[in-house]
Amino acid sequence: MTSARWRGGNDRREEEEEEDKVVVATGAKKTTGGIQESPKCDGDPRNGYREAAGSGGGTRHSLMQHTCPRQQVVWVPLAVLGIFSILLLYEWYLSSQTNTPLRCSQDSQAAERVVEMYTSFTPPDHAPLTPFLDSKVSQESLTGLLGWRVAATSWGWVPMSCFSALLPPDPQSSQPGQVWTLLPDTTEGAYLLSSRYVPPPPAGPVEDLLFRLLSLLHPQPFLQSRYGPRGAAAVVRAKTGHLLEVWFRVHAEFQLNIPPRLPLWFIPSAFLGQVVINTSDMMVVHCDLHVPAARPLNLDLEWMTGPNEAEDMEVTITHLPNMRVTSMFNSPTPGWTEEIPEEEALSLLEKRMYRFMEVQYHNFSEVFSHATGGAGKKLVHTVVLWGVLSDQSC
Repeated sequence: MTSARWRGGNDRREEEEEEDKVVVATGAKKTTGGIQESPKCDGDPRNGYREAAGSGGGTRHSLMQHTCPRQQVVWVPLAVLGIFSILLLYEWYLSSQTNTPLRCSQDSQAAERVVEMYTSFTPPDHAPLTPFLDSKVSQESLTGLLGWRVAATSWGWVPMSCFSALLPPDPQSSQPGQVWTLLPDTTEGAYLLSSRYVPPPPAGPVEDLLFRLLSLLHPQPFLQSRYGPRGAAAVVRAKTGHLLEVWFRVHAEFQLNIPPRLPLWFIPSAFLGQVVINTSDMMVVHCDLHVPAARPLNLDLEWMTGPNEAEDMEVTITHLPNMRVTSMFNSPTPGWTEEIPEEEALSLLEKRMYRFMEVQYHNFSEVFSHATGGAGKKLVHTVVLWGVLSDQSC
């Protein structure tokens, strides 16, 4: 068989003409070494061209078909880069929200005084999560919890004037036992979706203060919980001169995940707070905000395993040993001239948040002594349930 390399001039010209036709048809360019791929698609010729043998007259020609695989996959790294950039911007946004000091005073001189708040956090008991870790989807959703070991920041400062938002409507005439709504339910009972990640910006001085305090623990606090009762209530527990001790209860929750992971909700039973403040100059003597840990179950966890909230939701309850934001003042406790017991203050806050708590409840072991004591015997109404109680402990 005669090779095309040693053919005569006429045959060689015919072959070159056919190569020129192939160049025009495929968009490639011709060089001294043969046919070279066009610069607009410089992928591997083995992937970008297919060669077929011709027939007739013993002449072999090449038929090139251009597929340009590089153009088909170039969007993949661009998409990954875009998603990565969005996540970086999102984390930057959250960190900026946490570190931005609040402007909650019109008095520039008062705003110079600050309260240093320190955090402490002990991760919850992970034992109730064991049955869910067999699921790959649940493992992915629980990442935000399993990797959370410390608070978002060890300490932070809050302008002292911000704490005036915790005072009663008329601080000078207030008396121990006075209860008021600190943060109302602004949702008007609306259903709040679980598929949310970014908390709404705080509105008003109360939300500004609470958002700042909770952000020291985690950068994604939601002051309006998805389920009621929502908001916060406060009560004056003690008073002496211009000093007031105010206790308050907050129902808030945290979103622990960021996209692309599915939402994971961290719902403490409640946050209980105490603040001692001088109503004459707004000097804060002490402040503390924590999750009560006396009961064995005080934390609800909910995470999505799919796009449907009604069907793709897992729930469990566990114990949170410690979650606290507190000031480090060592001022001695003043001698209160007027006060109510701490148990009464807690009961007043519960009744403000839960209407059913206006009925007095007793432990099963104590109820019969209450029923048989006094002037006459009383009937005992027993309620046995499995579900949410006043502080979400079962």
